[in-house]
Amino acid sequence: MQRPSPQEVTLFYIYAHEDQKFCDALDKHLAAMKRLDWIRTWHHRDIGAGQLWKDEINRHLRQADIILLLVSADFLASDSCYSVELKSALQRHEAGEAVVVPIIVRPVDWSITPFHMLQALPTGEKAVVSWANRDQAFFDVAQGLRRVIEQRNPPPISSHERYAPSESLWTVPYRQNRFFLGREKIMEEISSSFFSHKGVNTPIVALSGLGGIGKTQTALEYAYRSSDLYQAIFWINAFSQETLIADMVALADRLGMPVTKGREAQTALSLVKRWLSDHAGWLLILDAVADPSLARDVFPLRSSGHILLTTQGSVSRAIASPIDVEKLSEQDALTLLLRRSGLLSEDHSLSDVAPDEIQEAQRICLELDGVPLALDQAGAYIEETGCGLAEYYQRYQRQRLLLLSARGNTSADHPASVVTTWSLSFEHFAPQDPCAADLLRGCAFLAAEAIPQDIFLRGSAYLGSHLATFLTDETRFDMAIKTLRRFSLVKRLPQSQTISLPRLVQV
Repeated sequence: MQRPSPQEVTLFYIYAHEDQKFCDALDKHLAAMKRLDWIRTWHHRDIGAGQLWKDEINRHLRQADIILLLVSADFLASDSCYSVELKSALQRHEAGEAVVVPIIVRPVDWSITPFHMLQALPTGEKAVVSWANRDQAFFDVAQGLRRVIEQRNPPPISSHERYAPSESLWTVPYRQNRFFLGREKIMEEISSSFFSHKGVNTPIVALSGLGGIGKTQTALEYAYRSSDLYQAIFWINAFSQETLIADMVALADRLGMPVTKGREAQTALSLVKRWLSDHAGWLLILDAVADPSLARDVFPLRSSGHILLTTQGSVSRAIASPIDVEKLSEQDALTLLLRRSGLLSEDHSLSDVAPDEIQEAQRICLELDGVPLALDQAGAYIEETGCGLAEYYQRYQRQRLLLLSARGNTSADHPASVVTTWSLSFEHFAPQDPCAADLLRGCAFLAAEAIPQDIFLRGSAYLGSHLATFLTDETRFDMAIKTLRRFSLVKRLPQSQTISLPRLVQV
């Protein structure tokens, strides 16, 4: 689905050389609008060899629709920025030929500048560097700029909007997660996969990864961030056929389409698919998809909507565009743990935390291997008990399984612990594939990374009855690995002929 967009506008950056990194970071956050041809950006680094510097700057400044001032002490001290380019920009702003938007990147007193009367970004005129999360600051700026773009140049009415419902439909069952952070690259990948889609089939994106790695939270964040891009956003629990059908029946009722008693499953699926085929501007999120074959019954073949899946297993590219959700970076893991435990407020950054606390938090994050659900559990435990980072680490060394089972009292949106989440996965496949279950148990006794496949292929006779009976050649080994990969419990590295598993799975 190609969303109706404003006519393309040109953004012109004015910034000091010292603030180039902020220009580059903001440009990345505007990438989705660039791909949709909403905007194009220009700054002095676009001047080609042999071109006259001053002439090129003046020409593009005269052509710009929106002029961005990256405000800092260096900006105010720069003669070229403050005295020359700013003067021309404000003249065009006053004449109604362009819009000037100050963006405060570093704290500085700009209250007596010629542009002090203009509304600045980010929200509250809080400098970008003062935000605990820089990505969140630039996201706020990008959202503000999109509003400016659409107010200045509203999108035309598209022919496929005639089917759009008269009021927004929203069935997302969870609140936005105030502790969500990182994942900006994934957000960009989702947006690009959807809005750059050129085919006639419904674009489908699948977020896959280990249980507790943050797939649902990432889908949830995308829903909230993109709420103004869609006429309707629907959330379906696809963990089992029963939950899928129940939510589809409820959705059909929400859409005003009565379901035939006794044939709820067939009727609801048929009615909802028809609605999706006939309407535009919707996002359908299928969460916790256990069996992609069941979810495929929901997909309309052709439509003007988007489908986002979350699943533990790998998804065939024939079904969806896959995006792997990996563990958090060290910085994001530290920030999540400290914020969730109440030791770091949202308006402070890691640089404000005492070095000894950072060291204790790093030890915990290393043990929890960057898994967001485990970090959230640890933070909740520390907050609720007041035990502190050092004491938690000591307790974790003695009672890992107990602490990984403790979910906390304020986690209604994801009440299951890491242990419960992974136990459900294990219980799902172990009865049908005991060979895969024993293979996972065997891996748990070894180092988590770079486990040679030959250990199991050559030594299966010594690894229990199931492995001795079934793991007799490479093909049977492939089948067992396939089962474990369905739940992201192992990774396979064909180049080195090794497998690895998440560290916490061994617990």
